[in-house]
Amino acid sequence: MPSINQMSMRIFSHNRSVLYFGAFVALAFLAITEVQGQDRVDDVARKGMVNRIESAIAMIAKGEPNERQAIVAKLVEDRKMSVELLPFASGSRKGTNLKTELSGKELPADQWLILGAHLDRVAVGQGIIDNGCGCIALMELASRLQAKPLPNLRVTAMFYDLEENGLLGSKAYVATLKEKPRAYLNLDVFAYGREMWLHTLDENDPFVGAAKEVDSTNPLTLDHGVNYPPSDHLSYRAKEMYSISFSLLPHDEIQEVEAMFGGDRKIRPKILSTIHTADDVPSKASPVDICDGVDFLEATLRKWSENGAKQGRIGK
Repeated sequence: MPSINQMSMRIFSHNRSVLYFGAFVALAFLAITEVQGQDRVDDVARKGMVNRIESAIAMIAKGEPNERQAIVAKLVEDRKMSVELLPFASGSRKGTNLKTELSGKELPADQWLILGAHLDRVAVGQGIIDNGCGCIALMELASRLQAKPLPNLRVTAMFYDLEENGLLGSKAYVATLKEKPRAYLNLDVFAYGREMWLHTLDENDPFVGAAKEVDSTNPLTLDHGVNYPPSDHLSYRAKEMYSISFSLLPHDEIQEVEAMFGGDRKIRPKILSTIHTADDVPSKASPVDICDGVDFLEATLRKWSENGAKQGRIGK
């Protein structure tokens, strides 16, 4: 028979085990509760973003072509960013670009990232796919980069007028630049689908590398393409400035456009039945896909910036 001391030690040991187990359960519960709480916070933030995108799409859709600048400017200002109007003329045509400085204005040009999307549309349809959603995605991305700046980078967001008339807005802005920025990132037809379409001229481009790192853990897929439609990135490239462009579309529609711009003149991409037609309307857009696309863009920019800092440079 165990002694009283032995029995006491067993009871003490048992109670201590129960105490440790209870503490472990309590900590595990707190950890699970914290994760669930963060998930709820993330869900609320995501729903808020989707609702903002839906509201912005509806607001842009109501405007006539000559009202787009004012609508886009208001939406940018609603996101607590200042807007500078940049009027320009090209021949007999006059337009107004919108500019917002997000961070690092004092930094040199080799640490300057410009983001851009065209705000104008053609007369037919409502210009939601081309390119109201691109503007909205840029607003959301810019708002995040203002709240949490990219380290050691000056970041500017541009909304161009008269892209549909021959890239006139971006050409006018590029003509005013006295120094070459480190990089220009363009958004065009960024509206629906589960594939991020990244255009650069080189698959070994550091931005492609950053996007591939993000792609490995992201619900969206990535397509890198050399064959890509003309957009405002070409205004920068014409002046030997490093430029890339992103679109958000379904995989099959991207493949069709790549084939057409690769020389296949027999194919007619599905996207052409929407843009520049009466079917370019809000119902074609997917706020959820746009939300995920902005997540991808932000993660890619932060990875690109991080990789560039490690290598003692940013970008190419």
